[in-house]
Amino acid sequence: MNVCGVTKGACVPGQDPGRQHKRPAREAGLALGPVRSPAMPRPLPATGRQPEVPGSQLRKFEVTVCLIAELYPRLTNARRWNFQNAITADPASRLGTPTVLWDMLNEATVTMECMACDAAAAAESVRALIRRTAEADAQIGVREIKVVKISPAD
Repeated sequence: MNVCGVTKGACVPGQDPGRQHKRPAREAGLALGPVRSPAMPRPLPATGRQPEVPGSQLRKFEVTVCLIAELYPRLTNARRWNFQNAITADPASRLGTPTVLWDMLNEATVTMECMACDAAAAAESVRALIRRTAEADAQIGVREIKVVKISPAD
């Protein structure tokens, strides 16, 4: 696959000056893969990825969060089961089986393990995974996700 970038002001001799010259993306200064700024924090879910900063070690954390669902769309037993099945089947949770306990009508306690550089990154990673799973897979509106406990898992 040949990816081309467009540069401003470059003309090809013998062609209409209104047309711009196309160069390969590498020469045009365009990135071929995902672009990530070093300043952007990026939590690592529980996958086998390597740390992005050389020398930083990933540690295993056990994170417990409280998920509070919105009142609309209505939270049914089918949606609860869809959430539980989706969170356990997610490839990011392959370190250990997450536990989901529905405490009240619209509140669940989720405990899962993840790999991260520090506790804050672990909390953000689990929050993102739970929000994505609840909203996309189980169609549960998320009002709030509170981190209850973070502990290093050995």
